Amino acid sequence: MSEFMNRLEAWLDQPLLGESLRKELEELKAGGESRSTEIEDRFYKDLEFGTGGLRGILGAGTNRMNVHTVARATQGIADFTWETFEARKDQGSGKNPSFAVSYDSRIQSAEFAELCGQILTDNGIDVYLFNELMPTPVLSFGVRYYGCDGGIMITASHNPAQYNGLKVYNREGCQETLEAAARIMEKIEATQIFSGIRASYATPEKLIGRNVVFIANLAPRKMRFGISEGMILSAGFDGG
Repeated sequence: MSEFMNRLEAWLDQPLLGESLRKELEELKAGGESRSTEIEDRFYKDLEFGTGGLRGILGAGTNRMNVHTVARATQGIADFTWETFEARKDQGSGKNPSFAVSYDSRIQSAEFAELCGQILTDNGIDVYLFNELMPTPVLSFGVRYYGCDGGIMITASHNPAQYNGLKVYNREGCQETLEAAARIMEKIEATQIFSGIRASYATPEKLIGRNVVFIANLAPRKMRFGISEGMILSAGFDGG
């Protein structure tokens, strides 16, 4: 059995693997040698994180954009955010770090944005999650307008339809620097993709949403860590 088939099998052994991703991998496994090149492409590396964040083809595997690679990246972003926040915060302020999160019209963009919001809030980070798809400059504006510590935009820009991506913005509403991107990548690499995510997985198929406030027009809805406010949003993820 090849190294890449072993990695596929390791994913199939995970109880948190979403059903649509599991089905995808089982079909690849059933294809045997005829699908070996595709299996290798999906598992020969992890998606790389740089100043442009993550970007890749949608699908199952470590070299693909899916709920698990997005969750791992978001956990790394959360860890980096707390590290930098603790280094500069005024002692005794009581303020949590905060993030703005937005998304475009690509496949699974809304689901990935909601997933990012869930993981950030489970890590004690307040989230302003846009209520509808927005262009990237609006996310950049939102970071500054709400005084956030950073932002996440789910988009793959000009890439073909089978791609999606995750861009990270700093406190100034600009894409992260090379130095910050390298530090975030270190946090991501230190995170186990299934067991290392601090998030409220209720079942292998769902990540239960926190209570949220819907704010009209440009103002996004705010998901506050540990506080029940406004309307309840339960976000279900099928893992695809």
